Amino acid sequence: MSIRVLIVDDSKVVREIVKRILHDTGGFEVVGEAENGLDGVRLCLEKKPDVVIMDLRMPVMDGLEAIKRIMEERPTPILVLTVAVDEDEYYTSFEALSRGAVDIVKKPRGSWDKLAKELPLKLRIISKVEVKRRKNKKVVKVIGIGSSTGGPVLVRKIIETLPSDYPVPVLVVQHLSEGFEEGFVTWLRSSSSVPVRLASEGMEVEKGVTIAVPGRDMVVEDGKIRLPPGVEGAPSIDRFFSSLAEEYGEGACGILLSGMGEDGAEGLLKIRLSGGRTYALREEECAVYGISRAALEKGAVNRTSSLFEIVEAINEFG
Repeated sequence: MSIRVLIVDDSKVVREIVKRILHDTGGFEVVGEAENGLDGVRLCLEKKPDVVIMDLRMPVMDGLEAIKRIMEERPTPILVLTVAVDEDEYYTSFEALSRGAVDIVKKPRGSWDKLAKELPLKLRIISKVEVKRRKNKKVVKVIGIGSSTGGPVLVRKIIETLPSDYPVPVLVVQHLSEGFEEGFVTWLRSSSSVPVRLASEGMEVEKGVTIAVPGRDMVVEDGKIRLPPGVEGAPSIDRFFSSLAEEYGEGACGILLSGMGEDGAEGLLKIRLSGGRTYALREEECAVYGISRAALEKGAVNRTSSLFEIVEAINEFG
């Protein structure tokens, strides 16, 4: 069975050389290639390779950060392939090992003949190494919940578990028909110990629960809620989650519950790629297993979770 390899390097020339070496050697399948660390993390979650070849100096996201994200999200054996030309480069290479990479190989300045023999052997050895998840204590600064058909009851079950002093703001995009939003808020308040309010333009993101308004997107910019009007499909869970990923990075938590279609799956993936926490409700508890299934298929979550697991995680954040 072939060893599945992901190549992450900003040099197309290097990627082509490595692919040719692996093809000529046999026993390897290149399942993906990326020119920056962010795309590398995304492809690692999506393609599930047996081993990753990682450069360190890359645009958008460097190799060190990509290694950190991969070891947190989907631990995979990583071989660093880099040009160590000065003391700083050597330091960075060893820092890669501390973040979870298994080994380092120096890129040749001239002929690749020696590496053509060494690289396949190292990959075969590294692919068998059992790597462990690197835990990183992340402070959750905001929780975003996205839901559609079958979601209101689930949202209520989550909110009613929050203690009155719960410190983390909770923002909810629940697809509702226009005119039902006030009743939804009143219904949630009846069983909630935290404040529940409708979103308004320019509102500060603060503790309590804020509900999106039907027909308008809800996004966060500079710590304030914005409600862009007239956008088709509003409120969009994807656009909502994307704004949380951009605003809060690893401090964001995204949760997808029940609903048809795929709205929210791509945005949830962005939260995960930014280092945030992500959850999707398991099929058995969804009235419609659509958006959560899409999240799982896109790699926005490793697995789906029960409502109990989601509630337990949320309460730990506080």
